Amino acid sequence: MKKTIIFFVNGLGLGNSTRCLSIINSIKTINKKIKIIVATSGNGYWYFKNRKNVDALYKMKQVKYKKKSGKLSALGTVLGLKNILNIFNSNTNSAINLINQHNPKCVITDSFYFFPKIKKKKKFVFMSLNNSDYVFEKFFKSKKKPVSIYPQFFFVELLDYLYNLNFHDFVISPCFVRKGVFINNKIYRIPPVIRSGLKINKTKKFNPIIMLSGSTFSTQLNEKSEFVKKFSNIHVLGRNSRGKSAKFNYIGKLKNNSKTLNKYNAAIINAGFSALSEVYLLKKPAIIVPVPNHSEQFFNAKSLEEMGLAIFSDEKDIFKNLDTLKKKFKLFNQKYSKIKSLNGSNIAANFILNKI
Repeated sequence: MKKTIIFFVNGLGLGNSTRCLSIINSIKTINKKIKIIVATSGNGYWYFKNRKNVDALYKMKQVKYKKKSGKLSALGTVLGLKNILNIFNSNTNSAINLINQHNPKCVITDSFYFFPKIKKKKKFVFMSLNNSDYVFEKFFKSKKKPVSIYPQFFFVELLDYLYNLNFHDFVISPCFVRKGVFINNKIYRIPPVIRSGLKINKTKKFNPIIMLSGSTFSTQLNEKSEFVKKFSNIHVLGRNSRGKSAKFNYIGKLKNNSKTLNKYNAAIINAGFSALSEVYLLKKPAIIVPVPNHSEQFFNAKSLEEMGLAIFSDEKDIFKNLDTLKKKFKLFNQKYSKIKSLNGSNIAANFILNKI
């Protein structure tokens, strides 16, 4: 009888989905007999549809976080807590039905949240893919941090850390480490996880790609910035054009964008950990634009900046900083030449399989 693993994946953006698929592919490479089930929502459902290593796909309800002026609102999210809890309850019931139907050996969540009743009569290993422990550590160790990230940290990231630490048997935490290491009896830190098919572009001519988040909190591009004229053509992956533009080439959303991404040797990204993982392991100097008021994205961006691998930027200075990145491109590449790290997907896959 096949052993079954169920992944519950947040589908708001695509970062959770891309890293989970990478781990799924590694699991199938190691053991083709493992049955993989994915339950997700929103963009995640679109991304996982018709993937060869996903044996069954189910649609869940998506939690929608509150915005104010297009930005994340921690207060608004807290005030909308009743609706969020109703979705958690609905997804918990759906998850219990799936678990009873498929009898998995392991259940893995990636930013997907349930009520404790899911653990009643639990017969599976319960894991999460989550690095809120890293955000927790950075927040209390960092002396210089903006007050604007405090509400999101205490109302979201801190609760996320406590939830994952106490709710799951193990937490697999992608971080900027070079090998798998336990930091306590539950949290297992692994190197960053990226998709297969991506390659390091070693061309010397500066050729950047804009690849901003597909979530509702995505960064807006100021096409009228005075620094735009310094570039002959600007390529934007993952978005469709809102009109004709002489400078901007909007490539649109692609499910399999590895070949497109491989053509470029620098990037403009938001600071979700999956996006950072890709520029880090692919050695692409980057402009990193954290979502305002978001503590995880703030510390993610600061981490690469402090390593000398990227420029931390706000929304209005993207193209000004892109011009700086172009001028210092050789220096950034020299910094990257000293970085050695492995894709964490195989480490995560082996850890999961060893526990079942």
